[in-house]
Amino acid sequence: MVTAGLVTAIILIIVTLVVSLYESVTDSSNVSLLREPEVVAVAIGLILSVLFVERWRSLEGKVDRLSSDQQTQMNELRKSTADQTELAIGLTVDKAEKLSAKLNAIAETHPWLEVITQRDILVETESVRGILRTAYTLLQEGKHLHLYEYLEYSSRKGTPDDPRKSQEPPRPSRPLRGTAEDFLEIAGFCEVWLEDYALSLEFLARYVEGSGNAGYILMPEYILRLLRAGQFPAATARSDELERLLRRDRWHRRVPFLFPRVSISERFRWNAANALAVSHAACGDDRKRDTFANEAQGSGYSRLFPNEQMLFDAEVALNLAQFDKALAMLDRIAVPDENIVRRRDIVLLYERLGAHEKALAHRVLLDERRGRSYGDASNTHDTGAERAAGKPQGGQPDGRVPEPPTPEPARAEGTTPDATKNGASQGEAPATGGKKGTPGPDESAAADEAEAEQEPGGPDETPSAAEPGRSK
Repeated sequence: MVTAGLVTAIILIIVTLVVSLYESVTDSSNVSLLREPEVVAVAIGLILSVLFVERWRSLEGKVDRLSSDQQTQMNELRKSTADQTELAIGLTVDKAEKLSAKLNAIAETHPWLEVITQRDILVETESVRGILRTAYTLLQEGKHLHLYEYLEYSSRKGTPDDPRKSQEPPRPSRPLRGTAEDFLEIAGFCEVWLEDYALSLEFLARYVEGSGNAGYILMPEYILRLLRAGQFPAATARSDELERLLRRDRWHRRVPFLFPRVSISERFRWNAANALAVSHAACGDDRKRDTFANEAQGSGYSRLFPNEQMLFDAEVALNLAQFDKALAMLDRIAVPDENIVRRRDIVLLYERLGAHEKALAHRVLLDERRGRSYGDASNTHDTGAERAAGKPQGGQPDGRVPEPPTPEPARAEGTTPDATKNGASQGEAPATGGKKGTPGPDESAAADEAEAEQEPGGPDETPSAAEPGRSK
């Protein structure tokens, strides 16, 4: 446009010059046209007008182009922003759907997570004590299926089957941590409250296999549970390992100046001898079975805890197929009402012997004790509705639970005496040993509680703090 304006101005100047020359040549007038101020002003005004108009049109064109370019860029930016926003929303929705699907899958696989999360409990702890406290809480609330799943999840921590390895991103697979008492208590929890012996075996295996040299502390308990679970090859291997440990300890005790002192207490040797006697009875090695049985019966702890020793002997007789002898021993055992661990073992042995009526009598007391202690929702003798209404709890109108009948030793096998309130409920039986002054099982049961914390003196007979004995 600027070029067109300049061309127009030049043409006007040329026309003016031509007219001026024409007038000079023809001399038709004495005055030159170019000398007229009006003509010059008009010509200059015309030229300036043309230039201004062309310049204005040029600026207007530039503004139009700039506006068009800005509008185009704004449209492209708006479109790009919309596309990016839509893409981001799509990705977010996809991630949310995938996360929701994973959460649903986890909730279906581990339904206890919802219950745990609602109670603000940390579920990713490796502390056995923390797991045990959470388990007691779930038990009190009656969340039994969630409790089973939670304990199964926890028992696999630190193993090749650790469920945390399959998470994204994978979490570190740290093993369970705790003392021998912690592992023994959580194993007893699985057996007493859930009656899940396989789960109990899993927790004991975590300690025995993951504690290194300290794993021998729970080896007797582990061997007994392997035998009860029918895992005889594993029980035999662990029994051989325990025998080597005891033989090495005997050599160290004979020549203490050559070997460092090994921290094995008399209580552990008593438990180990009983466990090995049961193991060799199950495997058919009579010589070793008699050796370890005599060693256990000759220990001072067999006299301090006669009921537990009789329970070991009954299990040995059971593995030797001496069923009448095992039944007679079980009938003579007097178990205090609060000792639910021993009562659970008696129920297990009675059921293995086929004496279901006797097992049922003890199971009634076991269920009543569980319901009274922790409010087990599965217990029919202690329901939440009865507690809320203030009604008597128990199997009878006055709140009492029928006590198990205790058959007398002189009765024939297979008969069940009537339940009475005079001695049978307290487990009275003839005194063992046949000597004057020997306490009967009822006195021994009381002595168990009184002397559980006072074990025989002497450095060799005092169990170490890290070694749990049989459950008190």
